[in-house]
Amino acid sequence: MRRLPALRAGRPLAAAVALAASVAGAALALWGAVQLDPLPAAAAPAPVPELSAPLDSAAAAWRAGEPAGADALDNDPFDPDRQLPQAYAAADPAPDAAAPPPVPAAAVRLLGTVVLARGRSFAVYQLPSQAPQTVRVGECIGTLTLVAVEPGRAIFRAADGARVELHLPKAGA
Repeated sequence: MRRLPALRAGRPLAAAVALAASVAGAALALWGAVQLDPLPAAAAPAPVPELSAPLDSAAAAWRAGEPAGADALDNDPFDPDRQLPQAYAAADPAPDAAAPPPVPAAAVRLLGTVVLARGRSFAVYQLPSQAPQTVRVGECIGTLTLVAVEPGRAIFRAADGARVELHLPKAGA
């Protein structure tokens, strides 16, 4: 009977040694992977701050007959009689209740209208040397109040009650 070339003398021994070495290496790697490191030493606990001082002052105030939280009641932010400190009041003048500056209807250029349901319609307009803006029904441009928006036109009411209609310019005009 003829032997296969792979099973010649010495080759099975070398294969067995290589297999044993690889199994030993794998076992060593596995042992190193699952070995736990020792835990570090515990740190000293942080000192606890003394908490009795605020409690002592509150107890002294209670014994003296002051209601608890008297300072909080003196500085109530929702008190209707609360006033702005004088230093801030002088620096912040009260806003004037002046009427908005009058805008002549001829100065308002209607750029577009958007008609939506339930009073959400709006118009896009532009005043001279200003960027285009939107105005919704009920809002004002100076003294003009937008009362209605229809396709191609916006209807305003002036401060004196006069009706002012602005129309979109015709294409090419």
